[in-house]
Amino acid sequence: MLLLIFIVSLVSYILAPDTYSFGFCVYELVFFLVTCFVFSRKMTFPTGMVNFHFFFLFSFFFVNYVYPVFLYPIDAEYFFMFSFPFDENNISKGTALAQLAISSYMLGTSLFVAKSEDKTSFDFSLVNPPLVTFLNVLFVLATLLFVYSVMTTMDSEITINYQVVVLYIGLLSLKLLLKAEIYKDDFSDSKWFFLKIYWFELISASIVALFSLWFGDRGPVLQIGLILLFVYTIYVKKLSVKILTLLIVSGFIVMAFISYTRSTDSNIKDTGLSGALNEGGDTFSSFVTIWDFAMDFIVNNRALYVGYEIVEENGYLYGKSYFPYLFSPVPGLPVLLTNALFGQDPEDVSTSVIISEREGVYDWGLGTNAVADGYMNFGVVGVLLMFLAFGYLIRFLELSNSFYAKFLFVSEVS
Repeated sequence: MLLLIFIVSLVSYILAPDTYSFGFCVYELVFFLVTCFVFSRKMTFPTGMVNFHFFFLFSFFFVNYVYPVFLYPIDAEYFFMFSFPFDENNISKGTALAQLAISSYMLGTSLFVAKSEDKTSFDFSLVNPPLVTFLNVLFVLATLLFVYSVMTTMDSEITINYQVVVLYIGLLSLKLLLKAEIYKDDFSDSKWFFLKIYWFELISASIVALFSLWFGDRGPVLQIGLILLFVYTIYVKKLSVKILTLLIVSGFIVMAFISYTRSTDSNIKDTGLSGALNEGGDTFSSFVTIWDFAMDFIVNNRALYVGYEIVEENGYLYGKSYFPYLFSPVPGLPVLLTNALFGQDPEDVSTSVIISEREGVYDWGLGTNAVADGYMNFGVVGVLLMFLAFGYLIRFLELSNSFYAKFLFVSEVS
């Protein structure tokens, strides 16, 4: 069935109109919802509702379907980001490409066939006191480095150094999973056991989250939240639909609050929490539709349409924007290699910066999305193959019993 959906998606993309068509975009949205229903019925999810696919598809809906169906017909510039010019004739084709991408992703997940037993395991005898001490010291240093990174960029408009974020998130994931594997048989002893063994990591994560919110960067907060959520779900218990819904609604409110206040004079770092809350309350009361809460997702849709124009003007990037991420676990290496090969910093080869520079607003960050990223690097075939491989990889990591796979899976989640 997923193969048939993929074929229909491919045909729909080939036949997509060269101008904006409301009817075609509605068709693509309905097709997407049907595809999600079929996917949910066909696949099994070990962690219940809290799974990578749910969050991926949920965000994919906001990023790729809300604007062409619900917002563009009533106000093409509903969000300020859409006031920057883009070719509106690419909307239908871009929406079809998004559907082709998600169909490829689902097809990729179905291609993986789990083995009856995963023999790959981690030798936990290696987790000796000296190694634990080393990891703890490294983790503390990463926390302090993160705080220092925030403090030194507080008066600028740039974002937190992404290498510092990657280092901290990686160490947090590693420590959480190591303890979870060691104590996984004891989680049922007490509802407070999770807090008991993770008090050190939770304090650090709280400090990092608070400094991120103070700075106005929601990324690390979302990453930390997703890591904790998945570790809890995998090792302790599955969350109910009621709790998951509450978390999602709370997440949207917090994201919107930070997004709408950080660029005003009433942001947290300048006026404190009370000033920001007053500004946020005034902003929320002026919201016209519920889509205002999802602005951070929806505005990234524009990147897909602009991506077509950039490819027409300058050709494909051929993996240039992905290059720094291959070496991101090693501090300093992405900067060294990207400068050596391209004469640019890692941030400057990202599709988000390329799109922002095109409009002459380098510091604004007009955003990008996964489909636009794939298309700008390798075209339609690249989007198809990348999402296919990504779906296969996620399914493999999701079903594997290997500690290494679980570490990579939690890293992908974040």
